[in-house]
This record gives sequence, C-alpha cells and structure tokens, in this order.
Amino acid sequence: MKEISTSELKPLVFTVGRIEPQKVRMESAKVGWLHAFVDDPKTKFDVVVKDALGRVHMKRENVGGHGPRAGELINLPVHLGEEIEVSLENVRSSGKEIKLFLN
Repeated sequence: MKEISTSELKPLVFTVGRIEPQKVRMESAKVGWLHAFVDDPKTKFDVVVKDALGRVHMKRENVGGHGPRAGELINLPVHLGEEIEVSLENVRSSGKEIKLFLN
C-alpha cells in the first residue's frame, strides 16, 4: 500500500476572523502528524478534533508560535473512513490564514 505524504493531501484552510470547524474523511486508521503552515510566524492556536458524534478525541493547546511551519506528532487512532471534525480555538494571529495537514 502506498503511503500518503503531506504534499498529496488537501489542507484544511482556516481564515483568521471567520474560523469554522471543518470535516474530513479519514483515509487511514491513524493520524500520525499534524502540520500547520501560517502567514504570521508568531501565530498560536488550539486544535480540537471531534468524532461524528461530537466527542472530543484530541485537544492540543498552543500549537505553533515558532515560525511559519509547525509540526507535532499526535498518533491519534481513528477508524478508516470515519469523518472527523477539526476546529481551531483561541487563535492568536495577525496573519490571514492557517493551513492544517493531518497525515
């Protein structure tokens, strides 16, 4: 089976000022890494991942803030084909958008 790299996945794009939760259907049984690309290198935010029933599976606080790119190993087990909801909270940024990749 071919591995999915970050460059092959569509990012979840969040516009600062109008941040709405986004849903994504999982193409594997685990989310290994969370990658973020931001306009402002000082951007910090919290990431919340919920399942289809609204239960919180993961919450990471203070992601980013160390440059235009951030990456964290999260090792989140999910079900293949499950639809999860990703939302950003407590966004502290002067940039325009935040792109998230889950792989």
